[in-house]
Amino acid sequence: MTYWPDSVNQTECLSISPTIPTYTDAVVLMFVAFAMVGVLSSFVVFSVYVRHNDARIIKATSRELSYMMLVGLTIQVSVHRVHIDRYQLNKRRWWL
Repeated sequence: MTYWPDSVNQTECLSISPTIPTYTDAVVLMFVAFAMVGVLSSFVVFSVYVRHNDARIIKATSRELSYMMLVGLTIQVSVHRVHIDRYQLNKRRWWL
């Protein structure tokens, strides 16, 4: 539990109730939309890399490093879901 001083004379500590994000919040929906765009663009770039794997420009940019960077970017934009779902699992059973 976190506490905050009262705004009048700051002699008491008031408790702060935690704000739990849900998928109905506007900010969460915005983050989900940006993450979906990021994951889709990563998959598009990955498919272009796989399709043109033998092209000189792909070979010159170190394929393995580029693949690792794409995987890292995909994980980075997907992490928000883990954070939001952690709170959602407390509200419902995991098998539903």
